[in-house]
Amino acid sequence: MDAGDRARQFVLQFLDAREAGDEAAARQYLSPTARDQFAAGEAGLRLVGGYDSAALLSFEQADASSWEARVRLDTADGAVEEYLFVGAGPGPDGTARELTVRGAQRVATPGGGDGS
Repeated sequence: MDAGDRARQFVLQFLDAREAGDEAAARQYLSPTARDQFAAGEAGLRLVGGYDSAALLSFEQADASSWEARVRLDTADGAVEEYLFVGAGPGPDGTARELTVRGAQRVATPGGGDGS
């Protein structure tokens, strides 16, 4: 399995933890920066809670060791979409990891809303 395949699997596992509502497991995928973004609810980001399903919409290599994933999370109130920035970096405890969610950004949802 090459680095891109490992990164894609990493994102899918992160989505599985979020969809399952397992906050402790989902936090293990986050860098300190991403953890703080989700904790603050930056631009409506929410780590877990009420997701009926999750899907990977696109997955692009940004440079030699990082990727951008666009994901959709469905709730009873509609869908929200996010960009996840994935690559090498600090894990939740600050130790270096091959893969971590470095950051996240909420994007416009289908229908033109911002998902918040």
